[in-house]
Amino acid sequence: MGGSRSVRLMVRLLALGGLVAAPLAAAVATSGPAGATVTDDAGFRTAWTTQATGTIDLANDIVLGCTGVAGAGVSVRDLGTPIVVDGHGHTITQTCRVGSNNGVLNQLGEGDVTLQNLTITGGQTNGDGGGLNMEEPDTPSLTVINSTIAGNQACGVGGGIAHDTSGTVTITNSTISGNTTGDDGGAVDVDEGQLTVTNSTITGNTAPRGEGGIDSDASQGVTLVYTTLTGNTVDPTVSCDDGGSTSQASGKPSPPPKVRAQAGTVDANLFTSEGETFRAFGTVIANPMVANTTDTPVNCDISGSSASQGYNYASDTTCDLTASTDSQATTNNPNLGALGANGGSTQTELPLIGSPLINAIPDPGGGCPESPTTITTDQRGITRPQGPGCDIGAVEVVVAATPLVVTPSFTG
Repeated sequence: MGGSRSVRLMVRLLALGGLVAAPLAAAVATSGPAGATVTDDAGFRTAWTTQATGTIDLANDIVLGCTGVAGAGVSVRDLGTPIVVDGHGHTITQTCRVGSNNGVLNQLGEGDVTLQNLTITGGQTNGDGGGLNMEEPDTPSLTVINSTIAGNQACGVGGGIAHDTSGTVTITNSTISGNTTGDDGGAVDVDEGQLTVTNSTITGNTAPRGEGGIDSDASQGVTLVYTTLTGNTVDPTVSCDDGGSTSQASGKPSPPPKVRAQAGTVDANLFTSEGETFRAFGTVIANPMVANTTDTPVNCDISGSSASQGYNYASDTTCDLTASTDSQATTNNPNLGALGANGGSTQTELPLIGSPLINAIPDPGGGCPESPTTITTDQRGITRPQGPGCDIGAVEVVVAATPLVVTPSFTG
């Protein structure tokens, strides 16, 4: 962590010129005072950079071009007031490839940011946060609801999201996938504050030296509730070109090796630092992956403490999930399908027939035992439970009813 601080400063200058005690329940989409409805690049940039507070509503997909600061593509906000961006199912796509900062969104001010019902994709930056970068050193918080952060790239930390403030990061009913970083945190990099992920899928993200999924130095800890954290990758040949895009084997030197808890292994899904606590409930962490290295992929490097809340499932023992209802073993296989459209507004990984995740959290008759907050739906909005128990991970499998077969009696 922190290897790209000088890059962050350059980007900023260019731009200016129980469960903690308990995580929030499934977040409800919010709205602010009357804001702006936007339909194109110019309208969105104007609203993002100048709208003092309120909501930016997308009426169309937004395609960003090279019309940002110094001809780059990133849209920069430097205001101390909160903003809500409601995509209404639309997408913001970055297409600019001129200059070094073609991330999608930057917030340099102290205002909180909420992204909901939105897809962010196409970001490429030499700095941090290919999809979204928040770097004000004070307290702005980030909330992501019913959204997808996918296909973004950063040469610094946080291929999808970089959050370098003491505020909170809350991700609910969302998917973060296919993002790449040249440093740490292929999906999400959090430097301070607190990270809470609920009913969400983080998969298929890549980093060169560890933390293809989540890299956290969050002083208030990391909490995962009904989350699917799987299949993130460490690939040491990932590097960055001068335009901010990550590439394979570009000839540039690999980042320096990171000191790890276990020699010869790389933590592909999650890293938490000393001094923070990792908490999890009803979460699956599995299938860590590597490419172009002989290192052994493991799920986690928990450098701080772990306080499992139970009913978690992991494919090795590196996440320190030791509650009596946890299952962690190198022989564990969650039997998940590929990321795809399984209903709802975001892609998910559906447990297949015979998956040990299905009905693994027993229902004593009054609803499944939840984390110390009430969560009654899955990532797609499907009611939990659908069977005799709740399913581990972000998706509750809907079991089709057996059709009633009536055999007519012989009447002669």
